[in-house]
Amino acid sequence: MNIDRIIYGTWDSIVAFFSLPWDMYFTVLRNIFVIIDVALVVLIVSLFVKARTFAPPLSKKFSQPSLVGLLKRKGLIQKYVSMWEKIVEDSESAPPHSYTTAIVNADILIDELLKDAGFEGKDMGERLGKLNGLRIKSLDGVWSGHRLRNKIVHTSGFEASKKAKDEALKVYEEFLKEVKILS
Repeated sequence: MNIDRIIYGTWDSIVAFFSLPWDMYFTVLRNIFVIIDVALVVLIVSLFVKARTFAPPLSKKFSQPSLVGLLKRKGLIQKYVSMWEKIVEDSESAPPHSYTTAIVNADILIDELLKDAGFEGKDMGERLGKLNGLRIKSLDGVWSGHRLRNKIVHTSGFEASKKAKDEALKVYEEFLKEVKILS
């Protein structure tokens, strides 16, 4: 009789096990895994987006400045070419004051160009800082020209020399050629 009891007890346990509401359990389990899957996909996508900022450019095409494309669409290339020609022309009109004015105006031209191209920042320094990833060779020269402009503007009675004017205009011109504003 003991064996019958064991067999019937085992059979009852098996029947009870299979009569549980498994469809409900599996639905809950499936929903939990769907939530975990969605969370993992969102995490992976956000990691890829954040990691992309540290990745090197895929090709030289993407590493070159694209300022000219933005400005062409806005029809502003000729504006900057005209401004540049006027700055160069005026730089020799009434030395030494014209040297100082030429440096300040060239710096203003670059700043306006950056604003029109969509570079944001509270001042030109911040906008120039956003060019660092574009691999612009003349960027260091533009920084030195901008520092000279700051010295002119913030130092009372400071007048730039012809040599300083020539060097500053040269680096600004190199920048404008590098971003394909000037040819």
